[in-house]
Amino acid sequence: MLTNERNELLELLARYNNNELNNRLKSELDMLKTQHKKEMSDIKKFPKEICEASYKCKELSEQTNSYRTLYSQLLSEWTRLMEKVSMLKEDNRKLQGEQILLQESCEEARRLCEEAHEKIYDMWTKQQQHLIRKLRRLEEARDTVRHDILHSRFKASSENATSFQL
Repeated sequence: MLTNERNELLELLARYNNNELNNRLKSELDMLKTQHKKEMSDIKKFPKEICEASYKCKELSEQTNSYRTLYSQLLSEWTRLMEKVSMLKEDNRKLQGEQILLQESCEEARRLCEEAHEKIYDMWTKQQQHLIRKLRRLEEARDTVRHDILHSRFKASSENATSFQL
């Protein structure tokens, strides 16, 4: 295999005369020199680029640490808030239960007050009716007593008048 390649190269060299070969080699050499200069220029830039990259890496590392600290603080705060939310939900559930009990108690108290009001009103009405009847009886008794007094005075004055006439 190598011999075939070598033979092909020898044939190519034989076709070219020395001048052409020299021109071609010179042209390739110029291209290689230009490429070499460019590569060397790029190599000279490497330390500066490495320094800049190192600086950026350091900055990014500091930012990452700063973000990590901030994330840790936020995670801690979030956890604390979630615990507080959980406690508030539990308090809310308890308060809702208490509210239901209070509403039931209020309804029961309202019902009892209405019953008491009805009983008191009924008793008051009966008492008023009883007092009115009693007052009427007293008025009747008063009227009877007045009538009796007037009647007895009239009788007494008629007897006195008859005794003066005799």
